[in-house]
Amino acid sequence: MNLLRSLFARQRHSRHPAAITRREEAKRAHEAAVVKRRNELRIARLTAAQLMPGSAPIAPREQVVADVRRKREAKVISPASGGAETGGMGV
Repeated sequence: MNLLRSLFARQRHSRHPAAITRREEAKRAHEAAVVKRRNELRIARLTAAQLMPGSAPIAPREQVVADVRRKREAKVISPASGGAETGGMGV
């Protein structure tokens, strides 16, 4: 058992930074990219939350229907079919 411990003792020690392998560098770069992307998404979410208006409660169906009906009735219906206002014929 002591022989195995002595053989693998060097592997337990951390290596000097100059001896970091390409694989370890790639792993660190990947982890850094993941963290950077996560932070960018958080910033984007916070920005979007600030730009979007606060959520209003959903109006009851009757109120929505009444609003749509009121908007439709408020439109001015021209007696002329087309003409200068719309620029079309029979519209």
